[in-house]
Amino acid sequence: MSNIIELETLLNSAQNNQEFEDLDNIEIKEFPQPMPAEVYRGMVGTIVKYLENFTEAAPEALLINLLVVFGAIVGKEAWIEVGGDRHYPNLFAVLVGDTASGRKGSSWSIIERVLEKADKNFVLNNLRNGTVSGEGIIYHVRDPIFKWDKNSETYEMIDPGVEDKRLLIIESEFASLLRVMKREGNTISPLLRNAWDGKYKLETLSKTNYTKATNAHISLIGHITFDELKKELSDVEKMNGFGNRFLWVCTRRSKLLPNPPLLPEDKLTGWGLLLRESISKAPKGLITKTPAAEEAWALIYEKYADKGEGETAALIGRAEAQILRLSLIYALLDGSEKITHEHICTARLVWEYCQKSVEFIFSEFNREKESSMVLNLLSALKEKPLSQSEIYEVFNKHINAKKMAYLLKKMSTKGYIEAKKERSNGRPKTRWYITPLGLKKLESSNIDFAS
Repeated sequence: MSNIIELETLLNSAQNNQEFEDLDNIEIKEFPQPMPAEVYRGMVGTIVKYLENFTEAAPEALLINLLVVFGAIVGKEAWIEVGGDRHYPNLFAVLVGDTASGRKGSSWSIIERVLEKADKNFVLNNLRNGTVSGEGIIYHVRDPIFKWDKNSETYEMIDPGVEDKRLLIIESEFASLLRVMKREGNTISPLLRNAWDGKYKLETLSKTNYTKATNAHISLIGHITFDELKKELSDVEKMNGFGNRFLWVCTRRSKLLPNPPLLPEDKLTGWGLLLRESISKAPKGLITKTPAAEEAWALIYEKYADKGEGETAALIGRAEAQILRLSLIYALLDGSEKITHEHICTARLVWEYCQKSVEFIFSEFNREKESSMVLNLLSALKEKPLSQSEIYEVFNKHINAKKMAYLLKKMSTKGYIEAKKERSNGRPKTRWYITPLGLKKLESSNIDFAS
């Protein structure tokens, strides 16, 4: 029985004047806690920690963007092997946040400026926006195209193709891609699945417009809102392996910067040169683990072996592969030919945030305007922290389990409240606290909760 069903059952029994102290033992997923400092190691950590002074974007979003970018530029020059399969440093990541306050676009814009300083040609030739078909993706990494000439009785090249097979797709409207995928006959889903897998040959089986790409290295960064993702990601794509090839990353504004300082051009150039140097020093060929990393990996592998059943389990079904790819990228960033214990553990911390994002996003329920309820709860929390059973009392028991769970999670997303576990003689009890941002919203009495 899920936490929500369990909570709903307890609420119903409470309404029948039965005891409901166990409400406080029901865990409601809150917005993921910030990534720990350990993930900001090496060159990427230095860049992220500097850039976050100039943007409201979350450091998690900046980090993920940089990791994807680095893996995209390195290409298929380095890899790890698992059971005979090669894993290359290409990642698919989607930043999930509210329409404007998620600062998804801002997180990419500032990283793109660094990328332009590091490799202008890559930005011009290997970075593409907008995906409408599998054929369109292949076109940007296509092989030479030949056509049979009856007169000469030979194949003549009519298109030289693309020599550089690295491609970084930026989907600022990832919801549009998901909608296109629902069209009958659309080939984006299988094409992206094969691209993530690093298949040697990508092709579309069209009789009239056959194209193929060999040895392509495709990475992707997408942006989407919580509502759009819940609506547009179909059950089929959640379960067929499409969804678990992505790192789903919850993101929100990290701070308020009404007058952000200008990013010094010389510093920007410096970070770009640092990124370029790191890319040039990345080792090539097969990357293996140190003995200590092997030991750490064995424990991690065992932990993630049993993911359970259902939607969330399906979406984290490639945890092991994602951790290995992240650890490969961290090793390459360090210029190391070996994946160390530190690389494995750092990658696991990044994955933990992504997994918590999945658990948070896909345990949500239908959204609706809740402005008055938010204001009431913030007013109550301003007086004192409240347990979940006390929050139930705030609404005079006129709230069902789904709405209560939705409300707390939505407010956590907005940064208005946070949960803390309090130790007692029995099981730890969860209490919810108002945050400084929640106080500010309460004082303004202008809760824009639907945005």
